[in-house]
Amino acid sequence: MGILKDFIVRNKPIFAIGAITALVFLLIIAVGEEQNSSPSQLPILKKVTESISDKLDSTNGANPQDQNYQQNTSTRESTTYVESKNEAKRLTDLALEQEAAEMERLKKFEETSQMTPAQVDAKYGALIITYTQEGFTPKQTNGYINQLVIWNNDSNKPVIIRQITPSMEAFNEPVIIPVGGRFEMRLTNTGPWAYIEDATNLGGIIMVQNAIFIN
Repeated sequence: MGILKDFIVRNKPIFAIGAITALVFLLIIAVGEEQNSSPSQLPILKKVTESISDKLDSTNGANPQDQNYQQNTSTRESTTYVESKNEAKRLTDLALEQEAAEMERLKKFEETSQMTPAQVDAKYGALIITYTQEGFTPKQTNGYINQLVIWNNDSNKPVIIRQITPSMEAFNEPVIIPVGGRFEMRLTNTGPWAYIEDATNLGGIIMVQNAIFIN
């Protein structure tokens, strides 16, 4: 009995190694049997393999960690950005050109379709503005290019009228209208035209627009 005990003690490391080897071998057998009993894992492995293969094919076998691949990707992204920027500029320039062409077309249309003074008089008549002690009547009104404007002074003193919006040649200098007098002029520019009487600071405004003749 003592001899067997001494034998076991002396060979204890060998027994330990043998036990570990046996355990590993049993684990290998167990794993192999589990894989054989679970064939559903094979398609998953196949899908993973195909996915990796597809990714490699899409990059022509390039490794995303490869420096040349990264440089090529950066170059492609830069090229795409520049092309997008150029296309946006081209479309913007085209829109501006079309807008300018449309504005020019409308301008020519207005120039060729602008009503003459006689046509404006026949269609709209004269615009009559009367000044009294209470001010101008009407104080605000609409007018048309080439329309005749008649100013009447029905107050008890001469009036001095000057323009606030410097757009009418007839009022480049203040206009003086005596008591009971009148002054005539034609509207020559579009837009709001404001005027005022010097002594009272009473004023008015005419919204001037184009008079387009349409057949």
